This record gives sequence, structure tokens and C-alpha cells, in this order.
Amino acid sequence: LVLANEHFRPIDISEIDPNSTVEYANRIEGLSANDVVFLDREAINRDFPQLRGLSDQEVKELLIRDFGYIGSDQHNLSGIRSSEFRIKTSDQRPAYRPNGWNRAALLEVRDPSGNPIGLIDVKGIGHGNRTSELVRSQVERFRDARGNENIINILRTRDHSDGLMSLGEAIAETTRQRAAQMLFNTSVVPNRVNYIPLETVETYAVIRLPFDILKDNNTRIPAALYLRQAHVGRNDMLNVPESIYVDIHGDRQMTRTGTAVDFGGVMIQDQRVLPNFRANNGSLDPQKSNAWIWGHETAEAIADGRIRNFNDHLHEMIGPLLAGYEQNSREHRQISETVARFVQEQRSNGLSLDEIVERLAEWRRTQPFILNYAEATLKSYNPNIRQLAVGALQGNQSER
Repeated sequence: LVLANEHFRPIDISEIDPNSTVEYANRIEGLSANDVVFLDREAINRDFPQLRGLSDQEVKELLIRDFGYIGSDQHNLSGIRSSEFRIKTSDQRPAYRPNGWNRAALLEVRDPSGNPIGLIDVKGIGHGNRTSELVRSQVERFRDARGNENIINILRTRDHSDGLMSLGEAIAETTRQRAAQMLFNTSVVPNRVNYIPLETVETYAVIRLPFDILKDNNTRIPAALYLRQAHVGRNDMLNVPESIYVDIHGDRQMTRTGTAVDFGGVMIQDQRVLPNFRANNGSLDPQKSNAWIWGHETAEAIADGRIRNFNDHLHEMIGPLLAGYEQNSREHRQISETVARFVQEQRSNGLSLDEIVERLAEWRRTQPFILNYAEATLKSYNPNIRQLAVGALQGNQSER
């Protein structure tokens, strides 16, 4: 069992970035439960216990019901940056985009009766009103190209502009996230304070979309939605040992509370799985890595109907890490569970996320075995948290 955990998940919109924008995402026509090609049921059961009584099929149907949507402006790029798809404008849901999130948004997850029970972050949901100008400029450029293939090829290979996530990218992200979490769980990470059991933002599910992303020379690659734990804030330069992974393109991103997130640039370095994740030419370009190449090959197999999901591929990628995993990850899980209980207790007492992060920094001083976010929160948005973190860091240095 490999569970990651962002302990500080926002559970409703009152806890997300106050600078977030809201839009109304449109229902994508043509999706069904069969399009859920990856499902981490254990993670969903843990974070949304109201769904524990459902079958896997029922959970997949619920995910399509709640997350089978596309950003409010993305349909304008249908036939330009993607193959054509249909939307149902009579079926819309609020989508919340924190500042800087251009192809991801937070949507509510609901129980079978339709009652909100939390939030899920959806990556690859497409453009919304925050990036409507970028959409407009692409529509105009496509129109002005008047069928010129060279101009259209340049448009379709422009980085970070189509608003979408390919299925191959989602598969690669899932394998990297899972490998990183297994290495976090079994590695003692020394630092200037105490042991920090690092965590990653959990992957809940991947949904294959009923259209393709268009690239140059009429190349098509299947699109997907990547569902992960909701989280708050974004910083970079997480203190991860290079023996676990390097991320020269993504700058080792983390949430505000120090949980690793966004693995698109990550190159796993552990020798046991290095052949599965490295680039054979020695490059640190993640899009030349085996994780990326094999992820896209697996995506094509799913799109062609040769396989239904990528569970076997995931197992093959991380398989060399499984030997001794249960025993070696026990300490990490115990500490993580203690933190989870502490956070839940503080939530029950009515504390906000900001207050819980502060309380945890204070509580750590009386719980020397527990994780401490001293280094991870040095760049926090909250100056009070930063002050506590620096104080804890200096206090431990003087003790040692």
C-alpha cells in the first residue's frame, strides 16, 4: 500500500487562495465510467470516507459525474489545439482557479446524494476566464494562418498554451509521484532539525478524454484529466535529496506546507528504478525519459483499446521498490498518521489551515519525533509561520 498525503487539504472554498477566480466549466459529452483509466481507491476512501460503501464502478461513475468538465473557454480551441469535442452548456459547474493556475482548477466532489464533501484538484481541465486572452490570440492566429501548415505547426507546438494534459503525461506524472512517495517513505532524510517524512500530493484518478491534443504535422495524442489532492499555495526548491529525484525544469515544487507536487520535470534517481525513469542519452530532459516515452506508449495502447488501464504499467515502473517496502516504510507511516490525527483534531476544534500550520510548528517542540516544517515553510505566505519555522530551526541548531 503506497499512500501519499497532503495533510492540509482545503475542504471547502473558504480555505482556498482568496485571489482565486471562479468560472463555470462545461460538461464534456461522450464520457463514461470506462474512461477512468486509473483509480486509487484507497486514497479516495481515506480522504472521502462518505464514498467507502460504493463499488469501484460506482466511484468511477461519480468521478465522471463531478469532474467530466472542461474549462469555460477551452471549447474555443476545439479543432485548433485539439480534435473537435462537444460540450453541454446547460450542464455547468463552478471551477475555482487559484492565482497562477492556468490548466488546473478545484472542483467540489459530492456524495451520491449530491452533497459537497470536499475538493479535488483537476489538472488538464483547460483554459478558463483567467486565460481568455491567450485563447483569443490563438484563435486569431489560427484564423490568420488561412491553412498555412507551417504557421499552424508552430501554433500547435507552442509550450504551455493548449490548456490540456496528455494521457501519456498523466501516466508519467502518476508513476513519478508514486515512485517519489515510495522513496520518501523508506528514506531517512537528514537535515539540520529532525527527521522530516516528506510527502507528495496524492494522485486520485486519471480520466481519458474523448478527444486528442493536436500537434505538428497532424499528429494526435490522447488527452486526459489528472485528479489529485486539493492543496494550498505553491513554492519551489523543496529540500529533496538528489539521490531520490532531481527537477531542473520544475524547481522541485511544493505546496505551502512543504508537500511535493507537480512531477512533470522530475527525474527519479534511485538506482533500483533508474533504468525505468532515466533518459537513455543521459539527458535530464523529462520528455526524453523512459517514464515519458513509455507513458505515451501506454496511453496509445489505452486509446487503441488494447488495454483498459495502466495498472500493470505502474507496477512495472515501481516494482523494483517493492522488496521490503512494507517493513521499511513503517516508521514513516506511523509519523504521518500521527500528524493526520493532529490535523483532524485541530479541524474539529474549528481551526483554520493557517492556524493549524502554526499550531503544528509549536506542537513539534514537544513532540521531537514528529515532522517539522521549519525548512519547508521558510518561504510561506504567512510571516507568522515563517517566524515560527525560523525559531524552531534555530532552536534545534542550538540544541545540537
